[in-house]
Amino acid sequence: MTVPSIALVRAPHLAGVSAIIAPLLVSVLDLPGSIAIAFFALANLAALIVGPANAVGAVAALLPLVFVTAPVGGTRWGLLELGLICCATASGGEIARRWISRRDERTLTHLLHPLDVALVVAALVLVGLVSLEWVADDRASASSRRELRRVVVEPLIVIVAVRLSVVADLRRLVARSLALGGVIVSALALAQVGLRSSGVEVGAVFRPIGTYPHPNNLALYLERVLWVPMALATGRLSDRVALAGTGLIGLACLASLSRGAIVAVVVGGLVWWMLSRRRVPRWVLWASVPIVPGSLLLARLGGDGTESLDARGTIWRSSVEMLRDYPLTGIGIDQFYQVYGTRYVDPAGWGERYTSHPHNVVLDFWLQLGVAGLVLLAGIVWLACRRARAIRVGSGDLVGAAMLAGLAGGLAHGMIDNGFFLPDLATFLWLTLALSSPSVDRVPTT
Repeated sequence: MTVPSIALVRAPHLAGVSAIIAPLLVSVLDLPGSIAIAFFALANLAALIVGPANAVGAVAALLPLVFVTAPVGGTRWGLLELGLICCATASGGEIARRWISRRDERTLTHLLHPLDVALVVAALVLVGLVSLEWVADDRASASSRRELRRVVVEPLIVIVAVRLSVVADLRRLVARSLALGGVIVSALALAQVGLRSSGVEVGAVFRPIGTYPHPNNLALYLERVLWVPMALATGRLSDRVALAGTGLIGLACLASLSRGAIVAVVVGGLVWWMLSRRRVPRWVLWASVPIVPGSLLLARLGGDGTESLDARGTIWRSSVEMLRDYPLTGIGIDQFYQVYGTRYVDPAGWGERYTSHPHNVVLDFWLQLGVAGLVLLAGIVWLACRRARAIRVGSGDLVGAAMLAGLAGGLAHGMIDNGFFLPDLATFLWLTLALSSPSVDRVPTT
């Protein structure tokens, strides 16, 4: 009798990804500048050796470390951003290797596929660059340029790396990184609840933050990776491991006491059930139903410290006032914090005057990128729907289904919170669209 392997960990995958991540984690220790740069260089060297596929896996594992920073060249950089730079290094090395060995210009044109993603990406970068010319507050233009780099441009690196990856099971390689990252962060969050340490405490209610600065950021991450462990099940033993991983992530998501996360879990669960062709036992979905009223009741009784819908309504009304003044161009990337607190904050929402986004993905795209942002958001939703339809009626890839389910839940949560304009959220979006493309199975080998 053959015992099925536990699909969350595979030694070759773990070694390749760890070779990139380990030097970056060491650099967090506030080492002297030259030593920190040496470790960053070591991570890039490892990325060159292990290739784009493992670099994409490293980026997937580093998603929850987006706010953990390391010193590089006198400034501090987030580990996710450093991981994306390593991913770019691996991609550049692979392009150079192919060009030298084959001198085939098709290596570069191949990166433009799939064309639907390439068109949306090109439009996003173009609109983002143009938006720098119409920022509402010139004093914060440097912040806009930085966010354009971190949120718009750098996350796109994963699309190129996916196209250059030549491993046969790229989706499962990335899924293992996502699942392991989600399980580890969830275990940390639940430990914080047990110890009532390193979280946000309002009265008698404690909310964990995991590796994030706020419980809501934790929820935005967990709801996206929640269904990934389920996609890794390959047999009876790994089914149990997958269920345990999903349960752990779901429990940590519940512990965050984010109302938006409850919406995300319900929406994501329905999408996962439809796309996975009933591969998820129905009792799993039915067992999750009590989580919805139970969480809302717990949050309401406990006074969880999250913003009420009235507070969100105040922010939305102020956002509409901004759009009346800037209907076509919006206010520019990362300008909300400056403009809202100084010119548009409602006295009723004075307690939330330091908020940095309008807590609605539609208003966020409109305000940051203008009317063109609405078109881009529609394009992104269109891409996701195309991928979902292809999976449902075509290959039925479970990893793609799990990531699309997490993306759908995240966009639903984004109607009352952040939906795109954070480096980890943007990276997950492009990673999902790239990996759920049928063309991933047709990457040419060398």
